Amino acid sequence: MSGNETILEVRNLKKYFFSGKKRRGREPRAVKALDGVSFSMEYGETLGVVGESGCGKSTLGRVIMGLHEPTGGALFFEGQDVTHPDKVKRRELNHKIQMIFQETSASFDPEFSLERILEEPLVIQKKGSKKEREKRVAEMLGLVQMEKIDVRKTTAALSGGQRQRIAVARALLLNPELLICDESFSSQDILTQSQLLELLEEIQRKTQLSYLFISHDLQVVRRISQRMGVMYLGSMVEQGLTAEIYEEPWHP
Repeated sequence: MSGNETILEVRNLKKYFFSGKKRRGREPRAVKALDGVSFSMEYGETLGVVGESGCGKSTLGRVIMGLHEPTGGALFFEGQDVTHPDKVKRRELNHKIQMIFQETSASFDPEFSLERILEEPLVIQKKGSKKEREKRVAEMLGLVQMEKIDVRKTTAALSGGQRQRIAVARALLLNPELLICDESFSSQDILTQSQLLELLEEIQRKTQLSYLFISHDLQVVRRISQRMGVMYLGSMVEQGLTAEIYEEPWHP
């Protein structure tokens, strides 16, 4: 795809979490995690999303991924309305949109071998024979520069940076077009973080993958994103070219 085509469009997106019960005609209290967020992304670009803790940026990623149902607004992926997808459309989206979470230890079964962890998405989606799946796993390990790893190991034998590389490899198994990174590397030391960012940049050059990069680390977002959005209290209060926002931010 060319870089001037829209892969994701978010229109006035809302996500409210309700607490308490409705009593005597009074509605339960609503926490407005997202309150009218709008933006778009192009193929092959990285959009950084920054903001203080509790501003709604992780909720944004989870709504796009389909882990939360939106309260209002609309989502369009590759021109299709995917705001409330049926089961068939959700399976298709799961191929095209993947997410890497901050805590990889919570994403992997500690008793599974690396081979099983990586092969599992292909097994669930009934993709290929055993030999074809093994070949695909080997390709992904090569892509994340871990082709010499012993796939019989469990994640307990890996460093934090290696576990994140495995998370990236697994997310790429189904050839997604959009990868959501939610504070994915924030727990790593500076050197490991730099290596992982270089890896993402190299993968993007090879595949034209689009990244929605969510982080509270302004320096990381400045390095990896071409455009960025600033969130505050559930709203996207500023967005534009990363260099321009850093040079002359509008919102305090």
